[in-house]
Amino acid sequence: MKIQFAFDDELEHVLVSVLHNGWTWADYHAGNDAMLQYPPNLAIPDGIRVDQITDWRNTGTLPSDGLGLINIRKGHYITGLSDKDIPRNGGITVHIGNPVFVSALLNAFGIKLTSDQIRQRIVPTLERAREVIREHRLMQAD
Repeated sequence: MKIQFAFDDELEHVLVSVLHNGWTWADYHAGNDAMLQYPPNLAIPDGIRVDQITDWRNTGTLPSDGLGLINIRKGHYITGLSDKDIPRNGGITVHIGNPVFVSALLNAFGIKLTSDQIRQRIVPTLERAREVIREHRLMQAD
């Protein structure tokens, strides 16, 4: 599969998704379905914060098997019906990759980020993504 995911081995309750060249919208929808049924996700008690890291470094294009905005809306509709969607309970998504590419990609999905959000939520490495989540969790705990 061109989209892989697993819970992080360093930070608790952080799902890491990695997209690879050639991913399709069919892969995106299959990945969402699998994530909603993923036993470690189902095992997280209600009310627990769950964050997400999405790694775009291994892909450079949008899928050619459909329109981004339509597929994202369809995906959000389906995942939004579940109490196991990620992020949840105050969790955030941090993206790994080139800020210009990732922000353009998200914009194509109808997700518009401010300049501050681009600087804060699109980072170059997995280690930095973890730091952002740690910082956000500390701010939320105050």
